[in-house]
Amino acid sequence: MALLLDVSPARPLDQAALRGALRRAGLPSTVTLSPLHRTAVRLRLHRWSLGDGAALARLESTGIAVRARPRTGAAGLAVAVFSPGAWSLAHHHVVTPEPDEPTLALIDETAPLDFRRADSGTVLLLQVDVARLALPRDVPHRAARRLRSNDALAGVVRMYLLQLATVAATAPELLPELHSGTLELVRALLLGAAGDPAADADPSRRIRAYIAEHIDDPALRADTIAAAANISVRQLYKVWAGTGTGLAEHIIALRLARARETLRTHRHLTVTAVAHRHGFTDATHFARRFRAAYAMSPTEWRAGRAPSITADR
Repeated sequence: MALLLDVSPARPLDQAALRGALRRAGLPSTVTLSPLHRTAVRLRLHRWSLGDGAALARLESTGIAVRARPRTGAAGLAVAVFSPGAWSLAHHHVVTPEPDEPTLALIDETAPLDFRRADSGTVLLLQVDVARLALPRDVPHRAARRLRSNDALAGVVRMYLLQLATVAATAPELLPELHSGTLELVRALLLGAAGDPAADADPSRRIRAYIAEHIDDPALRADTIAAAANISVRQLYKVWAGTGTGLAEHIIALRLARARETLRTHRHLTVTAVAHRHGFTDATHFARRFRAAYAMSPTEWRAGRAPSITADR
C-alpha cells in the first residue's frame, strides 16, 4: 500500500504535493482537485497496484471539487465507486447518488468531468489498461456514456470493488492474484453497458429492449422509460412515433401476451396473481383488456376454449 497524500488540520495542504500525489496515483495532468472549504481540510489518497497497468486508488476527503479536461491520445478508463452523500457528477451525463448506497460510474478520460462533494466521503477508482481488455476501440467510450445503476452487472461490480478495497487494505499481497479476474469482470461490465451499436443508430431498438426487460414492472411508463434512455419524455414520443404503434398500446400488448402464457403454464396462480405478476395493478382492468385483445376472458383462455379472434397472430 502506498499512502500518497495525507492532509489534515495538523498537516496543511501543499498544492505542489497535491499535484504530485495525483500524478503518482496515475491521474493525468488534465485532472485538478481543490478543497471546497479553507479550514479543516482532510485528504487521504492511497494507491495499490494489481499489476500490468491495473491499480486501485482510494480518496477520502472532506468537501472537494474535481475537474478534468478531455484528454487526447492514449486516454484511459476507470471504474469508480462513490460513497453515499451530497455529491454530483457531470460527465457523459449527469450521475446522481444512489440513496443510502454507493454509486458506480465509468470515468472516460476523453470526456470532460465535473465532480463536487459537499460532505465527507470516499471515492474508489479502479484504473485499467484498456488495451488489455481486448475490446473494440469504441466499446469503452460507448459503455461510459450508457452505463446506468440498474445495468445487469453494475451491482456486482460495485460490491466487488468495495471488497477489493478491503483486500487492498488488509492483504495487499493478494492483489496480483486478483488481476485477471478483475479485468474479466470489468470487460463484462463494459460489454454489457455498451450494448448493440445498432441501438445507438436506432434509439427505438434500445427503448424496445428496455421495455421488454422491465415489462412486468407496474411503474413502467413514459417518464421512467425516458429517464432510462437519458432523453426527455417529448423526445421519447418523437422517437417512438417511427414505430407505428402507440407506446402505451405496445406495453399493454406485451403484458397481455406474457400473462396469456402464464395463465396456461402456471395454473396454480389466480387470475389476479397473474395480472399482478405482469404489471397490471387492477385485475378488472386486466380482464377487460384481455377480452378486448383475445375475445375471451382469462378464465376461458385457461380452460382451453379456442378464441374466435386471435389478436397477436
